[in-house]
Amino acid sequence: MSKEKLQKAENFLHASYNEVIGTDEKIHSDFDVFLEMILTGNHKTYRYILFTALLAKATFGEDISALSLQKEYKGKGAYDARSLAHKVVVPFEGEFLNGALGASNEPYLNKPARFPALSKENAVRAGQDKQKLDLLVDVLGGISKEQAIVMLKKSLQILIEVGEKNNDKYKIDSTNDSSLLKTKNMLSDLLSEKHGGETLAILIGTLLKIYSNSHELGYKVEVHKVNQSGASSKEIGDIDVYDGSVLVFSVEAKDKPFTLQDVEHSLKKSLSAGLDKSIFVYGNSINISEDLHSSVKGLAEKHDNLLAFSSFNEFSTFMLLLSNKSSVLDLPRILLETAKESLASDSTVTYLKQFIKDTLETDN
Repeated sequence: MSKEKLQKAENFLHASYNEVIGTDEKIHSDFDVFLEMILTGNHKTYRYILFTALLAKATFGEDISALSLQKEYKGKGAYDARSLAHKVVVPFEGEFLNGALGASNEPYLNKPARFPALSKENAVRAGQDKQKLDLLVDVLGGISKEQAIVMLKKSLQILIEVGEKNNDKYKIDSTNDSSLLKTKNMLSDLLSEKHGGETLAILIGTLLKIYSNSHELGYKVEVHKVNQSGASSKEIGDIDVYDGSVLVFSVEAKDKPFTLQDVEHSLKKSLSAGLDKSIFVYGNSINISEDLHSSVKGLAEKHDNLLAFSSFNEFSTFMLLLSNKSSVLDLPRILLETAKESLASDSTVTYLKQFIKDTLETDN
């Protein structure tokens, strides 16, 4: 999609948004129930597909097919929905919708969006996912530009409400007045619930942010969604740390049993990114044999890479030792901020928030 067309779509989206926030009246379309079901449902990729398709149809009308997903589509009205989503919808969502669509940087890399176009023949799980796909095909395959305009505005109203709820979910009023020792123990206790590895990754990212704040380093700490590192070409480890646009180091976080091959894979990813150092942090409940420790040391020497290989308990001790007390005070807010940025599950966010509040209230 050309820069001119992308700009036209962006202008139309901003104009629609301004119109929506400028009215207190509820907008109604011909497909309100359908929009609510998709946009507040649990299938993130379908949310992006629907919103992007509506924006395209509302902007360009009959020139495009709202069923098109990728530029490889050969049907009538084909267009590059992926470019529109990644270059217009994603930045807009981040600035105005507080992650209401799912806060994904590259949603069209997900399997449901990698087909040339929406079709009832696309591979999908049976049940609700199949029902939603069929509805998307039926609705988007038959709407006019006029209907798409109203549906886009209704979608914006829905997403604004979702975004407001998301914002409240990550708010916490507590501050951490505990000693550094109690703070370390609290963080270790948080790992009693792993939440698929999300807890460990979020805690590591939080400590790195606190360290950066303590020394005014200005590092950008990116905690990627667990089990999806490498899903984007921009991701190296589970946590990537940047100084401006320069990758400083990456961290691999493992809160389940792993092998020497897992460590080597992580190390090679750092090397491929031009780094001669790497960090591997494992959960406190993981037992590491002396043989594995010795093999890891040999692995680092083999690849001439400075490798920090430690438990979370060791990692958190050193990070807190190197951080100042004023930065540690802000731990609760930074923790929830990191959970949000890493697209942590609702259950993980709820657990972290409640644990921190209960622990700090008890200490105080």
